[in-house]
Amino acid sequence: MELIVQSAALKKALSIVALATGEKEDTVASHALFRLKDGKLKMLATDGDRFAVSGCETLMADESETNEFTADPKKLTALLNSSDSESVRLLYKMAETTLHVFASEHKDSYVAFGSFKPGTALPFEDELSNLQKVRAVNAEILKRGIKFSRGFMSPEENNRKYSCVYIAKGVFYGSNGYNAVGAFQSPEFEGIDFLILRGPMIPQVVSAIDRFDADKVVISSTSKFVSFWSNDENGFGYLKSNEELPKLPISLERPDWDYFTVDRGLLSKKLGRLAISSVDSKGVHAVISTDSMDLTTLDERASTENIPIKRKVGGEVITSTPDFKGLREALNQYWTDDVDIFVKSRCSIYCDGQVEIQKNEKEPPEVIQFKAVSVIALTKTA
Repeated sequence: MELIVQSAALKKALSIVALATGEKEDTVASHALFRLKDGKLKMLATDGDRFAVSGCETLMADESETNEFTADPKKLTALLNSSDSESVRLLYKMAETTLHVFASEHKDSYVAFGSFKPGTALPFEDELSNLQKVRAVNAEILKRGIKFSRGFMSPEENNRKYSCVYIAKGVFYGSNGYNAVGAFQSPEFEGIDFLILRGPMIPQVVSAIDRFDADKVVISSTSKFVSFWSNDENGFGYLKSNEELPKLPISLERPDWDYFTVDRGLLSKKLGRLAISSVDSKGVHAVISTDSMDLTTLDERASTENIPIKRKVGGEVITSTPDFKGLREALNQYWTDDVDIFVKSRCSIYCDGQVEIQKNEKEPPEVIQFKAVSVIALTKTA
């Protein structure tokens, strides 16, 4: 079997299937299955937990009786990155289970790779026929929802209940289980009743969406898998979690409390300054007046900062001691200029906004609405 493909197209496909290969080199799990059919090269990979599917068109294809072989997509990518050639030739010798890759400036030079016998099928391939479409969503707003919610979940992978992002009735939720929770909602997510993004899978999901380079991503599932697909049949998925949505102290409805608007970036910067001198980020005491907020660290040698605010509801002085680290981390998950902050029994940060996505210069940008909410515990109230 012999084929020629564009280097750029092959590298894109390899980057997707590499997301589901194992880390231990020269094992079946570190390889992807390559299948040539009707002039198109298809690639499939799995490590038993994740799977990925990709492919590319060929410039030339000479099929044989057995049009399958395996290869390590990471090693192939490394080889292609060392070549300036616009196309690459692949020659598979079945009798030797060896793949020759011609990527040198000298046309007869090649690098040889060992191949495992492909077998009849990959464990997950039959399951792909059971895929049910859940929702097609804008790729950019999907990534923003994932990244925002992920910023509040527990960093401890063994804390399974709180080391994942939940999607329930069109809302993304993330929580560390003790002092912070975030929620992200957009009309784009309507119709997603319940899905779980397992924490260890989230970086690969985001990477896959980036590598799809598509405006829309189709979320699909089976009884076993959650998966994400582009319209050109690139896909990434993983085994489902059996966790249930925990009870989370958060609502997308704004509370009936006094609140104020503040420059998010400026507040984050001022908190960062105070953290430099604060011992173990003990905390910061906030005094909120009509048009400003005074911040004082709880250290023996206290540091202070002041920031202007716009009081929207209420006028009485409010004092509180929000979780210092939690507040900083929460603010850094937002990207808008301003946020609304409600302080009472807890600190709640609300933002209603929109994302403008420019597809091309000839069309007006697509405008997508969103709500981003986070709740941070208070270490002490006065």
